[in-house]
Amino acid sequence: MRLAIVGMGMVSPAGMTPRDHVFFIRAGVVPPTPSPFVAASGEPIEVRYCPWIGARASVESRLARMTQIAIFEAMSGWEASDPKIAVLLCMARPRPGLQTEHAAISSAVAKQAHATDVVQCWGDAGAFAALRKAEELLSDRNGPLGVLIVAADTLISTEAIAQRVLHPPSPWNEPARPASEAAAAVLVTSSAGVTRTRPVGFVHGAAIAAGTSNDDNDDVVDGTAMTTAVHSIPGVAGIARALGQERLDALRWREWNIAAARLASRFTSDVSFETLEREVGRLGAASGLMSLAYGFAVAQHAAIPIAAREAPFLAWAISPDGTRGVALAQGAA
Repeated sequence: MRLAIVGMGMVSPAGMTPRDHVFFIRAGVVPPTPSPFVAASGEPIEVRYCPWIGARASVESRLARMTQIAIFEAMSGWEASDPKIAVLLCMARPRPGLQTEHAAISSAVAKQAHATDVVQCWGDAGAFAALRKAEELLSDRNGPLGVLIVAADTLISTEAIAQRVLHPPSPWNEPARPASEAAAAVLVTSSAGVTRTRPVGFVHGAAIAAGTSNDDNDDVVDGTAMTTAVHSIPGVAGIARALGQERLDALRWREWNIAAARLASRFTSDVSFETLEREVGRLGAASGLMSLAYGFAVAQHAAIPIAAREAPFLAWAISPDGTRGVALAQGAA
């Protein structure tokens, strides 16, 4: 089933709407944020946080405020009289700086979306598992008319920053990007269900695959899992863009590039690989959905050449546990 995207929201240090992200990032004017976190040397630790929230708000407050804005934007065209929707929430599993906030955020998201239940998905690649679940829900004749997928994470806390400082990347790895935060929301329905709202784009398919290499081991990165995930999505060649985590670390760079080389026939000769987190900082569990929404947003606002706007694109991410996720999407003509 092809999924139609009928609403989306994006929140990060780059802005509060998809439009903000398109033009502020393209112009290179994402505002710097002063850091209250200091290393043992006395030097400030670079972080990126939403300036309207500040650096000292609690993790729960940060997540709640970001998701509220993203959901409001995504649902702005959804009529209140429409049937209740299903909600899928993607967050990071418990870790330093994120322990007990999941239930509160889940409750807040359900209340705002007028949903009776929220299904939890996990990790950077959780958005792609959520897209597969959305397809299942929307194919049910008695299921919801729409599915709201929300992904949120923040690395702005003393515990999370300390964990990053105490466990720095290998000197042979890519330099670590600053800790950051984000929330994204997309409202999807079946192509047949698009009646009132013009979609911003379509998801042709999504896939996940478990890889043996992850953030906690040194297993060989062979690209097999990502290749399997991309290959399992049928159909469309001429992919002009791929948005993901390629330029963040050796695991993600190697996994993606091996897979892309094996599947080179699916890409155009001038395909571009883009990494949103190089501009905004590490986004954790919000990464996959942010890349997907950003891919739609730049096409919607005509911020890329027309050939790329009309071509399909990939969004992908790899979770800390090694789960690979990918979606094939295309902006609305």
